This record gives sequence, structure tokens and C-alpha cells, in this order.
Amino acid sequence: MKNSNLKTRAITAVIFSITLISTIAFHQYSMLVFVLLVNLLGLYEFFRLEKASGKSPLFLYTAIISTFFLLLTMAVAYKMIPGEWFFLSFLLVTPLFIAELYRKQPDSFTNIAYALLALVYISLPFSLLIKLSVKVSSGFILFDPTLVLGIIFLIWANDTGAYLFGMSMGRNKLFERISPKKTWEGAAGGLLTSMLLAWIISGFFDRITPINWLVISAIVVVFGNYGDLIQSMLKRNLDVKDSGSLLPGHGGILDRFDSLLLAVPFSYVYLQIIQIL
Repeated sequence: MKNSNLKTRAITAVIFSITLISTIAFHQYSMLVFVLLVNLLGLYEFFRLEKASGKSPLFLYTAIISTFFLLLTMAVAYKMIPGEWFFLSFLLVTPLFIAELYRKQPDSFTNIAYALLALVYISLPFSLLIKLSVKVSSGFILFDPTLVLGIIFLIWANDTGAYLFGMSMGRNKLFERISPKKTWEGAAGGLLTSMLLAWIISGFFDRITPINWLVISAIVVVFGNYGDLIQSMLKRNLDVKDSGSLLPGHGGILDRFDSLLLAVPFSYVYLQIIQIL
């Protein structure tokens, strides 16, 4: 039974990884479609969990607003429309309040709060992925997925290193109250593995220097681990094991992208500080 589960996890991981890498690397529009789909699936899982806990989530309204927000991000990032139009995104939340007036559901502001949380927690990081794929060179706007792919590879390296080191030598619990299996030894192994990969990929993805790739790997490890813990905290609060069952052996979309949801915003801020974006 255990071998069968490992085989299922391995097959799912291979198919998922190939799909993710190919759609992100192929073209900006294939990446956009992938981001839109994963964002909607993540929102669906989030609101399904909330509904199971007795809430009345605003999924449809939030999904429409979120999709429009991502499309607006794409249009502004590639200079399809003036940058000032991005301020429209602040008006997008207004329909949530209006819609709740007509739904006649209890805990109206709790429902709105969960919708706003979903937009910040899920949709904002995915919008920043779109921004990270844009490169300005000699006045031209180009599609360059290397930063996006690099960050994703570093997240995978951290997860793999943390698992292997944690299984082999993990003794001291990292955050036992939220995630009993995580250890400091695993976290250190994840950092080591991620930084090693950062040094390797810096020779292929030269949009930033090797030193900056090492800094990004540290950011990814620290905030990726926090993202994982926050997702665990959410599931513990709702008393569920996985956010969903879309990916056999791996749970749901939020289970696979929990590290990315925090790692991407902080990586984006750092890249803004060093004026890469």
C-alpha cells in the first residue's frame, strides 16, 4: 500500500512538473492561462474549506474579480494599457460589499473578510508571477520566465532537501504545534539544497547575479517555510488533512503552492529593491 502511494505521488509529481514548466516557459499567454486556472482552483479550494466550516463564501464574485485583476496586471505589465489603469484594481473589491447586501446571509462582513483574504493570500502572489515574467530591454517589453522558473525550482529544492534531511537526521522540532513532522535539521537541509541549486542555475539564468540568486534562495526558504506553516495552520483550524484532492498523493492546489504564496511576494520586493524589475 505504501509503495503504491509513493508511485502515485511520483507519477503525479512528474506530470505536474512537466505541465507547469512547459506552460510557463512556452509563451506569456500560456503562462497567463496556467496562472488563471491555478488561481481559480486555489480560490475554489479555499472557499470550499470555508463552506465546510459553516461559512457562506462569495466564491463566484471573488473569482470574477480575481480573474479581472490578473488580466489587468497582464495588460499593464506588457504596456497594453496605461499603468494608471491599475488603480482600477482598488475599485474591484466594491462589488463584494454590494453583492453581500443582496445575498441575505448571516455574518456578512465575515464573508467579505474571507473574500478579501483570498484575494490577498492567493490572487496577489499569482499576479506578481506575471510581473516577474516581464523584462524591459532597450525600451522593449519582453517575456522572460527565468525568474519565475528559478523561484519555483528553488522552492522544489527546499522541499526536497527538507524532506531528505528531515527523514535522515531530523531530531529537533521546528514548529511542533502546527507541523509536528518539520524539524530544524530539515529546514537547514532545505536551505543548503536551495542555495546549491541557486548557484547552479545562476549560470543559466543570468538575469540576476549569482549573489542575488543566493539571496533569493534564502528568501524562498524562509518565507516558503512560513507559507507551508500558514497553510498547515489553516487546515488545522478547519480540521482537514489536505486542501483538496485534485493532485493524487499530493492533496490540492493550495497544498502544492503554499510555499509560493509567501515566497513570491517577498522575492518580488527584493527584486524591486535591487532594481531588477
